[in-house]
Amino acid sequence: SSANLTGEPAAITCQQAEGYLGSKVKVYLDGGSSPKGEASTILDMTDLVDAIEDSGELKTTGKARIVRRGALSIDKLKLVLGEHLEA
Repeated sequence: SSANLTGEPAAITCQQAEGYLGSKVKVYLDGGSSPKGEASTILDMTDLVDAIEDSGELKTTGKARIVRRGALSIDKLKLVLGEHLEA
């Protein structure tokens, strides 16, 4: 489970990952080149669902699953995803 095809080097830019995986991935988030050439962090966020409650409040349910650990630390992912990061 890497952001590359078998036998190819790991993608260290969003453009490389998109070149390898194309439309198999629905959303690419480009935060610039991976520091020190580290491999991409890959998350499966297909379980996350946003809904607007009757009160008008936005409610998110579900969990994001780490498919592959990469340049982003667990602590940084927790800062953004909080309770929605699968343990």
